[in-house]
Amino acid sequence: MKKLLSLLLSIFCIFSFNTCFKINYVAAAPEPTQQELPELPMDGQVDDDVLREPIFNPEKKKKEPNKIGLKMKSILVQLLCGIALVVVIVFCGSFVWFANLQRRGNERRKKQSANTNVIDAVDNFARRRIK
Repeated sequence: MKKLLSLLLSIFCIFSFNTCFKINYVAAAPEPTQQELPELPMDGQVDDDVLREPIFNPEKKKKEPNKIGLKMKSILVQLLCGIALVVVIVFCGSFVWFANLQRRGNERRKKQSANTNVIDAVDNFARRRIK
């Protein structure tokens, strides 16, 4: 409950901190939207036409990645992740296994101590009766 309240208090502090400051918003000066475009000749003879040159040069092809190498890297990464996952599972499982062993040992000791207490009580009762 303390953690929840501290989390809510911190969120409230952050929002109040952000909303308490008065900020003067500055807008950019409005630009005229109507601009005069330069006159272009309509006969198609423009000197600086960008579309006259090819956009993609066939000489500069992207090098094809080695598919076998990529598959090998993918398999290697999957194998390493699988091994890491198995190690984590074994590590956590060993904690559970040792905790169960310890719990069983404690239960066995409690039963034995209870049995010895009963046996001692019976012995003490029998000794007093004999006397």
